[in-house]
Amino acid sequence: ITIELLSKVSGMSPKKLQTGFKLLYNKSINEYIKHIKLELSRDFIKNTDMSISEIVYNVGYRSRSYFSKIFFEHYGILPINYKANIKSKSI
Repeated sequence: ITIELLSKVSGMSPKKLQTGFKLLYNKSINEYIKHIKLELSRDFIKNTDMSISEIVYNVGYRSRSYFSKIFFEHYGILPINYKANIKSKSI
């Protein structure tokens, strides 16, 4: 999902779209997309047997290290440790 694509679909200029989104939701479109991807990745970790690398690819990131960095910043735990905690609780 890109600003350009959303702009085309909405019929608004990229600047107007981004300004309106920020006013309504108090975060940028890119921040919102990152948040959704992180929630989706957390759900994949909890509910599937996919590897972290598969999850990174499926949610649309290209770098596992970047994904681990932003996952840690958002949740306070590395994705691999989060996965280990989930598995240990289900045993």
